Amino acid sequence: MQEQLFKQLNYIHEYINRADNKMHILLGFHFLLIAPVVKRANEVFSYFLRSLNYQSSGIDPSKCIFLGIFFVFLILFAYFEGKFLYLFYRTLLPDLSTEDKVGTDYKSVIFWGHIAWKYRDLNEFRSALEKAIKDENIYEDDIITQIYINSLIASHKFEKVQKAYTLLPWSIVIAVITYLIGNLILALP
Repeated sequence: MQEQLFKQLNYIHEYINRADNKMHILLGFHFLLIAPVVKRANEVFSYFLRSLNYQSSGIDPSKCIFLGIFFVFLILFAYFEGKFLYLFYRTLLPDLSTEDKVGTDYKSVIFWGHIAWKYRDLNEFRSALEKAIKDENIYEDDIITQIYINSLIASHKFEKVQKAYTLLPWSIVIAVITYLIGNLILALP
């Protein structure tokens, strides 16, 4: 039975890794969007500042309208990218407290975090591990608890990945519009 439980636990760990990998791929796409938009924003800001310095009579109203629209889309783009980065952070570093589900006195002999933080020293951990190995029920209960906890983590991560996937099309559309408006501003006489 322990072998089957460990297979299931490893299967869940694979799903956790898949969620992390998907977020890293999405991060790459978002960085591909950020670079040209930031470059274009820098060019538009430089153009705007040069226009202010060389024109004593002020800026053409059509340029101001396009510049305002550009700023609105730039702020929208920053909002969506910030939201994605928050989801990325929450996926890679989930804040899951499981004490309400498994109890505060639960000490795993499998989970590295418990081994490192909940046992005072090597001797305490060794005796807990020996006890768990001698009594199959304790060890199997620990594996089952880890399956449950890791399932919660996988579910949490995939929920964030799904939200991040829904942001990508919006980010692409807003990035393209922002970039095109920037091109229009730079093309104005």
